[in-house]
Amino acid sequence: MKRLVVALMIGALSVSVSVKAATEEKKPAARTVSVSGTAVGYIPADTILWNVTLQTAGKDVVEAKASSDEQVRGLTEACAKRGGQGADIVVGFVRIQDARIDEKAESRDPLKPLAVTRVVSIRQRDPRLFPEMLEMLSRGKGIKVRYNVVSSKADQITKETLVKATEAAKDKATAMATVLGARLGNVLAINEYPPEGWNTPDENVPIDQNSAAFGADAEKVRITVFVTFEIQ
Repeated sequence: MKRLVVALMIGALSVSVSVKAATEEKKPAARTVSVSGTAVGYIPADTILWNVTLQTAGKDVVEAKASSDEQVRGLTEACAKRGGQGADIVVGFVRIQDARIDEKAESRDPLKPLAVTRVVSIRQRDPRLFPEMLEMLSRGKGIKVRYNVVSSKADQITKETLVKATEAAKDKATAMATVLGARLGNVLAINEYPPEGWNTPDENVPIDQNSAAFGADAEKVRITVFVTFEIQ
């Protein structure tokens, strides 16, 4: 009797598994379309960051500090006339070296042994004033100048380019599905990194949306997204 019960249970289980397997086999695989979208944007160089090192000397701390303050005042006033003021000008701390006790001190004048250095950072928002600013700084005594050209719109344009690449991928998938008499369904996957096995160089990927370049110093940003849609 026990053997009969066990046999019946095994038989029922086999039938259940067979029915389930048959059901799974009948389920059609999802139809998909996978595309890439590539967009190119250009980030304009519209901001100049200046690092200006001011150097002076004095016979004592009071005189050295006063001389440094005068340098800073002259520089900030000159920058204000060229549109730089407020948060666009940051004055660093005073650094004092005494040549009498520090052999590395920059002052070699025995009457003014205290060397004073101060760094002023300037953000110039109008690049058209660059030649005028450079000329003004070049005329100053005791001044060392470094500058870097950057963009205030880098994040904004990068995000806009990403959106354009995604829109391009959707437009491309829609066109492909329409030609084949289908329509797009749900988004199954979207990625800014190439899928596994992707070995196509960037320069060989067609550009779907290309912004107009403006300015010789504009930085090019190229973004490709990979999207898989279900098609119905």
